[in-house]
Amino acid sequence: MVFACNANQTLTILNEPSRPERFILSSIRYETELHHEAVVHFDSSILPDNEMKPLPTRSNHIEHSGGRPDNYEITYIMHNQQPWARQSDKPCLVTYNPRSFINEGRALKRRSFQHIVHDVRHVSLLINVFRFIQGQKRTWHCGAHTLVNSQETCFVSGLATARQSGADYPFADPAAKRSFNYYGSIMYGSRFRRA
Repeated sequence: MVFACNANQTLTILNEPSRPERFILSSIRYETELHHEAVVHFDSSILPDNEMKPLPTRSNHIEHSGGRPDNYEITYIMHNQQPWARQSDKPCLVTYNPRSFINEGRALKRRSFQHIVHDVRHVSLLINVFRFIQGQKRTWHCGAHTLVNSQETCFVSGLATARQSGADYPFADPAAKRSFNYYGSIMYGSRFRRA
């Protein structure tokens, strides 16, 4: 069974987790106080006037800090990340932890989420011990908690899990393949079926 959900959700689903599974999955922490809402919208009034033109970088975003360093609002301008957004006559924006007013008439979706805490313990210990529970008791784990958090590595963690289950690696790009093999080796150690 493949678990592509948060670690705390996996623990509630497993009937009898092994001791290592229980230790690792229960050690994953989630921030619920500050990081809990995302809004997909086209309300460009929350951006400075000069920020709507997509930059030639991979990701555009605007940050507004709050009282604590981790109390922030961040808005991603999706034109560079999502090719379909370039064809729209409206800006495609995703705002996490909204503090600014977003016009409800321009909001497409609101979602609540749990954001993983990637602290030193998580990065130096937990990510490195996941390989010892992968495939044990016929369970595999993928998602932000198995690697460092980003959409790209979450996607790679799912591909690596599919590869371990016998699927072919679907891309020809050499740089993508190197990245895939690197992250897959972190998740599965020497047992990883490299592309």
